[in-house]
Amino acid sequence: MEAKHTPAPWVTFADKGAAVCIMPAMRPGEICSFEGCWLPEREANANLIAAAPDLLAALKDLLEGATYVALKAADAAIAKAEGQP
Repeated sequence: MEAKHTPAPWVTFADKGAAVCIMPAMRPGEICSFEGCWLPEREANANLIAAAPDLLAALKDLLEGATYVALKAADAAIAKAEGQP
């Protein structure tokens, strides 16, 4: 049986003084958080985790066939993982 993850999209929330959280967009709840003093690496890790559903979907699309739409989705997922808009 395949495990189900919290549906995408996931977003990050960075409180520079306390924590970085990953949560479902437009829904209550928290997927995970990093507590303690803020570090750039912590926010970068949160961006990568938040992009996980997008990266998974993009890879599945690419395995089905490298279409223009699949390539654009992969590019967008990489940008999200790297913290770019």
